[in-house]
Amino acid sequence: MTTAPPVQNPTPNTTVAGKIALAALALTVVGWLIYIEFTGGLDFNVYRLGAMTIFDNEGMHKDLYARDLLDYGALKLPFTYPPFAALLFMPFAFLPFGVGVGIMYTISIGVAWWMATLIYDYATSRGYHVPFQDKLGRYGTIAVLTFIIILSGPWRRGLALVQVNPIILILVLADFLRPAKRIPRGALIGIAGGIKLTPLAFGLIL
Repeated sequence: MTTAPPVQNPTPNTTVAGKIALAALALTVVGWLIYIEFTGGLDFNVYRLGAMTIFDNEGMHKDLYARDLLDYGALKLPFTYPPFAALLFMPFAFLPFGVGVGIMYTISIGVAWWMATLIYDYATSRGYHVPFQDKLGRYGTIAVLTFIIILSGPWRRGLALVQVNPIILILVLADFLRPAKRIPRGALIGIAGGIKLTPLAFGLIL
């Protein structure tokens, strides 16, 4: 007579501790957004002003590559990106600055959550135990991982400036992870390169 191997209890999706972690992440994200609405968004403003040069709206009279496209007194910043980036940001030219900041911020947090989910799923699918996953549950653990990501130096700085780097990251990473069936691999990296030139370097290792 043989006995069946013991069945391992799967990690629950949510626990009390996990719900607390999710609530803490939500409060942090909302509080951070309120702060950034009043103090951040420098990089995003450059992209938005670049899009505004296409339509000359809101009194915009400068050329796309004017050296002082963004003029904050002593701080003058040019648009140093491909023209495609200005076209991509055209919708933001017709939205209030604060609304655009909120949209970009939400995208950045969404990408951080997606990355945390990838990390969690990759680890658990290979039998690795993520610290505290039994107490936090799946979503609580992902919330903690997301919190760690957005608190990291580059991401924290990017959120304050409302940079496009999370969009670049998701395009490049998706290009490496997706199956190259209908759309050839490298297409998403090409789009990312149209926003900012540096991602084109990833095309060398495809």
